Amino acid sequence: MRLARLLLHAPAGTARETSLLDIGWVTLVNQLRTRLLRYRKRIYDMNDHLTVLMRELNSRELLPWEMRCWETLALVGMSKYQGEGKLQEVDKVEWKQKIKDAVRLLNWRESMHRLKAETEKSTRMYRSLMVWMESTDVSTFVKINSYNGAAIGMVHRMRAGFNFCNANAKLRHLTHDEMCNECKVPETEEHVLTECTRYGRYRLELQEQLDNTGIAWSALGLIQVMLYGAK
Repeated sequence: MRLARLLLHAPAGTARETSLLDIGWVTLVNQLRTRLLRYRKRIYDMNDHLTVLMRELNSRELLPWEMRCWETLALVGMSKYQGEGKLQEVDKVEWKQKIKDAVRLLNWRESMHRLKAETEKSTRMYRSLMVWMESTDVSTFVKINSYNGAAIGMVHRMRAGFNFCNANAKLRHLTHDEMCNECKVPETEEHVLTECTRYGRYRLELQEQLDNTGIAWSALGLIQVMLYGAK
């Protein structure tokens, strides 16, 4: 985790899952699989009357949630733990470790497949950004703190929601006002990237550089690249 934050120049308060997802080490799907199986174990450890009836209904009717648990257990190679008795025999610490190991192995296999099939868009973008900064005279909008890692940190912060925008600061209870000081509208990532008059000069510089390299300028395209890792 420390290495992921170091590579992305992410602040210490950035969510762990966000950094790992952005760098391509863990997928959101496998995060959800892990939480699903841990929650199922917690349900089987509860013995109140309502929970017992719910477990019996799940097992008897094979409801969609139970079917999803079975499919996930089969996918990570833990089919033998489908039954209630086998689940209750495993203690919480051992169960967490079993899930962690099984999902980590599945994630590694899927990552290898993803590397061969898609070459990891985010990693390629970060590498290209570093090469570009080292080989050209980069404008002020990238050299915020006068070192190359600032650009990578800026991209990651915009994606992670851990940035200077007032809308995000309000969510973290750092301010009571989410409005942009210049435009008097909510200061979101999209507003900063495509609308805010405060950064109009920097947007113009970026547009001119893109035009010189033959890349078409698009506000929607900028949002997709900066926030969602699109090509």
